Amino acid sequence: MKKLAIILCVVLLPLLLLASAGNYMDLLRGIQFPTGTSRGYRINNSISYYYLSDVWSPDTKNVFYYNSSHGWVDAMDSYDYNNDTSTWESGISSIFTHDSYGRVTGAQYIMSFGELIIPVMSTTALYDSQHRLIHYYMNSYDFGTGEWIPLTRMHFEYSATNFSAMYNWEYDSELNMPIYGKTNFTFDGQGRVIETINQVAPDSLAWVNDTRNVTTYHPHDTSTAASMIEYISAMLPAAMFFEDFGSPGMIDTEINYDWSGTGWVNSERTVSTYSPNDKIASSQDDYWDGAWVPYYKTSYSYDANGNYTEVLEQEHNLAAWENSSKTVYAWEQSSANEDQNTPAIGSLSLNAYPVPFSSTLTLSPQSSKTGIVDIQIYNMKGQLLNSLAALPGQSIEWNGLDSKGNKTGSGIYFIKASQLGATTTNRVIKLK
Repeated sequence: MKKLAIILCVVLLPLLLLASAGNYMDLLRGIQFPTGTSRGYRINNSISYYYLSDVWSPDTKNVFYYNSSHGWVDAMDSYDYNNDTSTWESGISSIFTHDSYGRVTGAQYIMSFGELIIPVMSTTALYDSQHRLIHYYMNSYDFGTGEWIPLTRMHFEYSATNFSAMYNWEYDSELNMPIYGKTNFTFDGQGRVIETINQVAPDSLAWVNDTRNVTTYHPHDTSTAASMIEYISAMLPAAMFFEDFGSPGMIDTEINYDWSGTGWVNSERTVSTYSPNDKIASSQDDYWDGAWVPYYKTSYSYDANGNYTEVLEQEHNLAAWENSSKTVYAWEQSSANEDQNTPAIGSLSLNAYPVPFSSTLTLSPQSSKTGIVDIQIYNMKGQLLNSLAALPGQSIEWNGLDSKGNKTGSGIYFIKASQLGATTTNRVIKLK
């Protein structure tokens, strides 16, 4: 249980802090889905290191898994490095579901300790007919009652061509009361967000100013309202673990202000620089103390294909920049069928729900071809537990038993569908 407490403090609590009322649009400036900046590439894994006593030591590792038919990310496993044993140990696993357009509709975050599976957090995203994000819900798991507890929710409103407002709600456990947030937008002639004003209220009626963000863009920036809407809709539902990449626009300077009660006062700013080929080279964070004082810097390195290879973070000690942490990325090539920006047509896919499940799992294969789809269920050891069959479009149920009628335990299972040489595999979680 000591390890569980450490993970909850180190991993879960920072995630909860991301959900502070009124600042979601600022958070979104620094997230990206794990696809290469060069088409045809996607991230395989990332390893983070911390710098101590002039030595880089491994800290965490994320490994990404993609659906074999449409190429969208299905899952991500996070590992923590044990310096005593020099081995990677399981941290949090994430499982994602998508709609037919490729949007992330839900995510489950779990921790596993041998056969013990502990749910941590779940999210749900809803979209309109134009595939724009309109509702986003986040729930945390109550270990005492075994129920999902609302943590935060967000609602986006749109005009004909852009955002009009964003509202969010969260429950403040320290104040023992709900807190409401609202973001108002100002745009330039290109449709880009140049100012956000975040307000908070205890009742969603008496709004008071909280923070303000003013953004200027690089002269080469070509982003529009449509690219920002696409970015928010595609990235936010996966934002919990994909926070290392930049926004869709070439942001030059961001200045954050706090409300003093009578006016806006400087708080922090971020100044970015770009390479001659318009890729972000660095971002420097400063805080206000009568003048701008540097305190944090992020530098980016790329491979020949334009994909990030390293993101270096440094802290300023008032005299020079000192290494703090870095993340190293490994990329892999994806085929046309696996390009998540262009979903494969007529490929075999498998819907499995609910995830996680406790007793019965519904399975529904989809294929443009006729003929029986064979479905096999494996455990984490790769052992075949049960075999089923269905026609495309048909829904069947797995009752959680193996082929001998024995009840399977809690854990992670792999559901493999096969038809005429095509295969696809889903990973699901069973809870008691």
